[in-house]
Amino acid sequence: MLSHLYRIAAEFEHRHGVMPNLLYLNHAHFEQLEQALSGLRDSAALLRNLDMAVVLQQDVVHPRVAWSAVRARAVSGQGRAGDGGPSIHNGVGRGQSWLDPL
Repeated sequence: MLSHLYRIAAEFEHRHGVMPNLLYLNHAHFEQLEQALSGLRDSAALLRNLDMAVVLQQDVVHPRVAWSAVRARAVSGQGRAGDGGPSIHNGVGRGQSWLDPL
């Protein structure tokens, strides 16, 4: 799982010239990711290591990554109030995104 996520993130960066900041998973993928990173105590630690927001959607067949301008502004402090740190979202995120077809 981790090697696959690394590969699709690297391909996305090569293709678009920017690191992805969103990771789309279904609940089963997320459980696999938690097991792969079982040395970490909680989801917050897992997300800090990913450096991406996780969007959980049941219809995601394969993990995919994207970049969101809204997410980038939040992390840089130019977005809405809040720390802009890693997070998990159920459903579709808002804002512009480029979805990796892989």
